[in-house]
Amino acid sequence: KSRSWLKCESALQHVGAKSHTELEDIMKFTRRLDFFKHMAEAQRSRLCQHMHLQRIASGTVLHKSSDLPNQSVWRIVVLGRVSVQVTEQDGNPCYSVWNFESGKTFARSYLELFVNNEGISAHVKAITPCQCLLINIPHEMRHEFKSLTRPLWYEELARYFGMSINEAGE
Repeated sequence: KSRSWLKCESALQHVGAKSHTELEDIMKFTRRLDFFKHMAEAQRSRLCQHMHLQRIASGTVLHKSSDLPNQSVWRIVVLGRVSVQVTEQDGNPCYSVWNFESGKTFARSYLELFVNNEGISAHVKAITPCQCLLINIPHEMRHEFKSLTRPLWYEELARYFGMSINEAGE
């Protein structure tokens, strides 16, 4: 664990409004995360104010394709690994199709890539004990947030599906 992470972890454990020092500790750690690379400091600061540390036990299901969509909740894996797992209608065992480890971002919306009308279901599950940054996007930032994270989404799709960013954008 880096010193930066330890300070951030301590700041995130504080309940309620974050002090200036706590916010600075969180900001320092998040500078290195891809999730924030297309955001200005002011935007990142607003998101860091709405960030919490979530400790997750191995085997915990975080999102299901049957859950109602919630575009305001995102997670960044700090320690551990989570996986998108798919189950087919005919009862075949579930299998992992996408893993997220340290520094990677995921949300319930990622499941929509794997679910169709043919009875396929998907979920995001902690494969190991995890620590994630849980980010609740403030209502007033949701539209802006979509445009800020779209380039990251295209990069992740391009990497996962082995295509160019332009192809992923289409």
